[in-house]
Amino acid sequence: MQPLTFILIWVIVWWLIWFAVLSVGLRPGTADPETGAPEQPALWRKAIWVTLGSLAFTAVFVWLLGLFGPQLRAMLEG
Repeated sequence: MQPLTFILIWVIVWWLIWFAVLSVGLRPGTADPETGAPEQPALWRKAIWVTLGSLAFTAVFVWLLGLFGPQLRAMLEG
């Protein structure tokens, strides 16, 4: 697999996990009344966990694709 392909898969996975994790750990009623934004969203901590999780997920996905890719291609081609 090309490095660019790995990077593109990782970026897509990163964004999907980021939007899924963004609201985790927020308590209702702790938002700034003027902006509605949470006062302490812990974005750096979430970004680190999302990066590590997306790297692990992408590595497993690429590994499984390497194992089962030829069989999937043969099934799809008929």
